[in-house]
Amino acid sequence: MDILKSLIEATEAEPFAEVNGHKIYDFQGAVNVTNRKLAEEKIGMKDIDLGDREVKDGGLGFKRSRADAVAVNPELFTMNRYRKVTDADGKTTYEVVTDYRAITEQKTGLIYKNAIPVFVIGKQGKGLTVLGVKNITDTEFVDEFRGALDVDSMKDVLRAIERHGVKEPAKEKLVF
Repeated sequence: MDILKSLIEATEAEPFAEVNGHKIYDFQGAVNVTNRKLAEEKIGMKDIDLGDREVKDGGLGFKRSRADAVAVNPELFTMNRYRKVTDADGKTTYEVVTDYRAITEQKTGLIYKNAIPVFVIGKQGKGLTVLGVKNITDTEFVDEFRGALDVDSMKDVLRAIERHGVKEPAKEKLVF
């Protein structure tokens, strides 16, 4: 029993990010989550959750399996391009592009759309915040957005973007 308990403690996994309430792990973290759940079931600390899985026609397998953890490649999840902008007052902001397709097409010089959304990130108080969202042209993106933020910095930027959220326009009725 002590071996399994030590296995459970050794397989603690720190989520890489959290999106819509779901914890996101890197590949090793997802393996650790699965190993931990199996060890807990073997010890008897938790009931085995067989779930209600749909069976394929003929009963020879399941249509889909249940996932305990979502795994992503952190470098792809945080892929970005940025430029640093300093205004006349000396205030520094970062303009960050997170459009995966535009970033991968940047080296060809031919972007799939003419206007690319950019998050303007700045510091307010103790943390980062989204100061605004604007569009830039594809040629401006190709020519000026050459840098990339590291994974840890991009995690902070993604948290700020998530807090900012997407503002939906007000819904109005037609009145004639």
